[in-house]
Amino acid sequence: MRRNAEKGQITIFFAIVVVVMITMIAFIVNIGIFVKAKINLQNATDAAAYAGASVQARQLTSIAYMNWEMRNTYKEWMFKYYVLGGLNLKGVTGLSPSNCPSEVGSGGMDFTMCPYQTGRRPVKDSFNFPSVCIDFAGTGSVGLCTKMLVPGLPRFKSSNVLGLDETTNAFIDTIVSQKSKDCTKRSELNFLTANTWAFNVPDPVDNTLVNITASSPEIAANRVGAFPKAFEIALRIRNLEHQMNRAPHSSVCIQNGASEDCSLGIDEITTSEPSPANERIYKAFFSGFRNLGSEEDNLMRRTFTLTEIPPRSFSTPSPFSLSNLLIPAGKQQKHYIDLKLMPINFATFYTAFTAGNGNYAAAGIGNVAAEGECTATKMGLPVPGYPLGFIKNPDALTYYAVKGEARFIGLFNPFDSSNIKLTAYASAKPFGGRIGPALFDTSDDLQIRPRGSGGEGSNLKKSSPYMLTLDTAQMVDSFGDTIQSGVYKPGVPLPLNQGANDFWTPTNGSQVIGGFAGSGQAITFGIPNMIYDYPSGNIADNSSYYAQGTDLLQSISGQFVQSPNTAGLYNAEMFAKLKSKLVGIGGAVDTQQIENGILMARAPTLYEAHNYLIPTPESVNQQVGTDSFGTITNGEIDSTVNLEDANGESYIKYNHNIYAPLYGSTTSALYESASSVNEVLSTYLKSQQSAINKYIESMSLAAQKVYKSTVSSNTNQDLGIEAARGISDIEDDILKNGAEGDVVGKKPTCASIAGQFAYYYLGSDSGVPADGCPTPFGEILISRWSKTNFSDNYIIEYVAPGSLGEEMFTAYRPGEEHDASRGIQSNALSGGRDKMIRNFYSTKFVALSSLASGNTDTYGEKGPSLMSEGSTTASGGPTAQKQFKNPLEADSVNLDLSEVRY
Repeated sequence: MRRNAEKGQITIFFAIVVVVMITMIAFIVNIGIFVKAKINLQNATDAAAYAGASVQARQLTSIAYMNWEMRNTYKEWMFKYYVLGGLNLKGVTGLSPSNCPSEVGSGGMDFTMCPYQTGRRPVKDSFNFPSVCIDFAGTGSVGLCTKMLVPGLPRFKSSNVLGLDETTNAFIDTIVSQKSKDCTKRSELNFLTANTWAFNVPDPVDNTLVNITASSPEIAANRVGAFPKAFEIALRIRNLEHQMNRAPHSSVCIQNGASEDCSLGIDEITTSEPSPANERIYKAFFSGFRNLGSEEDNLMRRTFTLTEIPPRSFSTPSPFSLSNLLIPAGKQQKHYIDLKLMPINFATFYTAFTAGNGNYAAAGIGNVAAEGECTATKMGLPVPGYPLGFIKNPDALTYYAVKGEARFIGLFNPFDSSNIKLTAYASAKPFGGRIGPALFDTSDDLQIRPRGSGGEGSNLKKSSPYMLTLDTAQMVDSFGDTIQSGVYKPGVPLPLNQGANDFWTPTNGSQVIGGFAGSGQAITFGIPNMIYDYPSGNIADNSSYYAQGTDLLQSISGQFVQSPNTAGLYNAEMFAKLKSKLVGIGGAVDTQQIENGILMARAPTLYEAHNYLIPTPESVNQQVGTDSFGTITNGEIDSTVNLEDANGESYIKYNHNIYAPLYGSTTSALYESASSVNEVLSTYLKSQQSAINKYIESMSLAAQKVYKSTVSSNTNQDLGIEAARGISDIEDDILKNGAEGDVVGKKPTCASIAGQFAYYYLGSDSGVPADGCPTPFGEILISRWSKTNFSDNYIIEYVAPGSLGEEMFTAYRPGEEHDASRGIQSNALSGGRDKMIRNFYSTKFVALSSLASGNTDTYGEKGPSLMSEGSTTASGGPTAQKQFKNPLEADSVNLDLSEVRY
């Protein structure tokens, strides 16, 4: 009975054990389900971060492509200036006229005119830099642009014959005066050509506008000038930057009310404001949303909420800072990217034939005056604040971080709420974009100086091949005689340096050559130059074209030396590469050859592949084997254009559209209409007023000196007054008798070159009377931008050499530090070699902790640098940047980064 009474004890124990086991299994399964749910949420959040960063990658790519297009605009300008503008020069055509030896040493380019031999003493061109001179006589003839001087008319001594002297002198005075005016008219022709290439705005909508370029020669006059074209591209880039900097969204879900954590439905964003600026949040949200559950199992999907963790916003106070230029007031706050514009003060030259007096003593005729000589003088045309390109500010890090939340119910819920909120974080960063390079020193956010001054290292000298300057310490006249600085004689380039207020920047780069100089600070100019491509095709061979001497800028002296300038287009091999794009050079060149030459000059080069980001056709991407379809499809080939340069290399033209809006009607647009663009343009041009005033004063000084050098030696008549007025027609009393300081504040009229240019650039703000003036180019530009087809897409004239290959992918090619030498990685298992070239969506996950400013564990000696060109010495390592402007504001989502290891 005792044994029977003990029956069933194991059942009780088993029942208790089963309950415990079932409970434990339930807990294990439930925890596993929660872990699986958290993993799913983490995967969804990772997908959201990756998608958002991929949008940033594509946006950066579009900006980089447009920045390369700014480079193309500059290349086209330099092709016109250096090649088309010098088609009468022996150094450009390659012809060797008799009695025209070159005084330039080997390896350098000769841009000088031939001397005019006046007996034993030639009148020569002592300043070796390009100057636009248009002569339709042809290179085989003796044209006005080939020689330095057109002889004057002899003024013989009095014959003491009653009535004969008066008649002869009156006749000669009339001819000399007319000859002097003709010199000025030829000067105006060259001025209009140079002005057209710099500022032309063809095809205005309003036919009542008086376009100054309408009277200029038809040499590439159908194309938009360099400044308005670059300015338009800069506006489009600013629009793309503004879209990237769209403020982060918080608590976005599938629709408002779907979750207790949600405050904004995704449809509310896209329907209330259908703007491309919302692409980031839209793709990020749906990438996470579609990674959670299914249509049936949709609890987590339905309650999924995405928050863009905001970077710290930043802005620069001054509206004239390089980061804020062209951005309207109230829209200068940034989050993810900061682009700095490089506005550079350039001055191209055109050849003016200034009248003066000489003598025929050197020709053996005796002391006979030669009046009305037309001596070629190179005159500067200022292009202040030329938008050369953008650089990505390395102090602002582009990244994307998100917080994902979702509600979940397991097998049972031991908590008070009906569900449990799960949270995950993720961050990613776009890779591969290349916006730059920094050709000038932008370390001061308001001012630009040649690279190498300030805090960027004196050994870099990246500005040397992009800007020349005049060494005016020791000037020479057309005979090679030394004159004092600031003194004008025929043959001396204009404008002049006048005392402490220099027009030309010094070679040491100490003066401001771009940006906003500020009150009382000197503004200086330089002559544009350019690296076109590697001379020999070898990147390592850079000594002959990149930098020269100890100065930051290569200078043009009035004395020829046997060590010529060789940086940039002064390198003879490099210039030959650019010149080869114009077929027929040295003979008759027609309009179609000029158009084809411009297109081929815009084609990508290996130098650009190493410094810019270049769009590629689909055929090239297939040939190289990337996982990208290419930004230019095969169907966009323009089969109507056949291009081949002078070396026999063929080129293919594509019609390539790229999304880069100019203005839009949505509230997220940087510019809402053409009128808002006009306000930005007017502000920008007005900021260059001090530079224009300096040019007017310099030209007025030149007019003074031209007049004083052309007074008749016999009758004391004002034979040069018309020639002087053609340069700057300020008051006659100042031209004839005034001191240098008297020209300050005096305004010419549009009957002179100085007045015409000032009004064309600034309009009524120039102070020049409007009578007889052309329409300011800003008004013509706004008329052009008012066309509806200027709203969204930009057409890139993309011309690619037929041999274009994988060398164009340098920005997307991992290097040896990533075990992919030249973009090729060896597979240790299969032994095969795989191409590792990334595409324009390239994105990588990054650690959340790396987004905290000053985290030395990540951005210190042990970690990678954000942006660095490395040490200037072979033994030095990369320079690590430890801080940036926009660290992650983790506190806004209650995230403690100190507890996050990965």
